[in-house]
Amino acid sequence: MSDSYEVAQYVRVDPFNMYIAIEGKNRVSLFRKFKRSIVARVTMTSYPPAHELRLVKLRPCGVNALLYTGGRLSVTKRLHAWQAIRVDGHLGAVLPFKESVAVLQEYGVRFAGNRISLLAAVRRRKALLTVANDYYVR
Repeated sequence: MSDSYEVAQYVRVDPFNMYIAIEGKNRVSLFRKFKRSIVARVTMTSYPPAHELRLVKLRPCGVNALLYTGGRLSVTKRLHAWQAIRVDGHLGAVLPFKESVAVLQEYGVRFAGNRISLLAAVRRRKALLTVANDYYVR
């Protein structure tokens, strides 16, 4: 196996200074256990500014969603079908975890009130199943 397959791969999300493991996420605990440093390839990515984002509470099911109100098409193309939802003409993503809302509020994203969406519960369920499958099936 060549060295390129041995290098862990992470994405750094600015402005959060958050690292997301793409390849090698299981190695972190192993390297910590043996007190060794890990070699990683880090790719930078950006997150839309807070003023281009809005949080909404989708009724009747009470699911939160993050809407993108900016004009860059590349942002909305990153959404997966299982998480995408359209509200008030803006494309957004359901947020199945309340921790996501807290992080986004700390970032400066504001709530824009309640909206009606009968599809929100289905999208939330699909999001939870997808996250669970990605985490547990591998």
